[in-house]
Amino acid sequence: MDCSRESRKSSTIPAMSEGQIRPLEFGELLDQSFSFYRNHFALLFTISVVPGLVLSPFAILIRQPYGWVPSGMSALWPFLLKIYGWILLNSLIGFYSVAASVFAVSEIYLGRDVTLQQAYAQIGEFWGRLLNLWMSVLIRIIGVSCTLLLIPLVPLMFLWWAFSLPILLFERLPVGKALKRSRVMTKGIRGKIFLTFLLMMLIVYTMSFVVTAPILFLQKAIVGKGQLGPIWLTLLSAILGAVGGAVASPPLMVAITMLYYNTRMVQEGFDLQLLLERLGPAAPERLA
Repeated sequence: MDCSRESRKSSTIPAMSEGQIRPLEFGELLDQSFSFYRNHFALLFTISVVPGLVLSPFAILIRQPYGWVPSGMSALWPFLLKIYGWILLNSLIGFYSVAASVFAVSEIYLGRDVTLQQAYAQIGEFWGRLLNLWMSVLIRIIGVSCTLLLIPLVPLMFLWWAFSLPILLFERLPVGKALKRSRVMTKGIRGKIFLTFLLMMLIVYTMSFVVTAPILFLQKAIVGKGQLGPIWLTLLSAILGAVGGAVASPPLMVAITMLYYNTRMVQEGFDLQLLLERLGPAAPERLA
């Protein structure tokens, strides 16, 4: 075999920017997830913070007097509708942000450049399917939660469908098939997914406490019980919450996306598929 000729041929194959497109042990995967996050912090932070900053001004619509507790059903139902409506709106907008983050992580991981605009533009093309996925998961979770005996299934459902978003985006399957495929792919690795969720959520809640605690102390110091806090305090709280979430949440998106690709490598030889694509049509002859 002519080694120099083979060397010239292999040099034409585009290299992965992260250089680690291979099956990884769980510890390696977590380590690479944090390294990836550090290396691409600016992009991932920007993608995540945009929705929060857009929604921040609307936080003044749900202001309540400090220490106020609804008295009677006539006050409770409007309060609950307002709060749960706000939670659902944040969840939906945040879901699109998560999808944009997952797309950006995938592009970088596979050696392609991506910008903030490109990430959200790609998600714009999938807005209908993403809305369908969000509603499908939400309806299933609410349905199970309404049955007291099945409530323990709710955490398991998150593990079942952990890969549904990357499957929808990258394999372009319909929502129902994406959910079914995610359940099949996660079989046998749900313990790893659970540990990933647990670790990343600890980071999220720690960051949330660090950001919100000073605001709560400030509110207690300057706002009397039963009084509305100043608008600037509400806006400051919302903005800091958005910034804190944008700092803490991307590592979970990175880890889940990498775990998705790692699972495909182990189960389906996805790394070999990538190699064949980069070798081109004559790949079988080159590998022979």
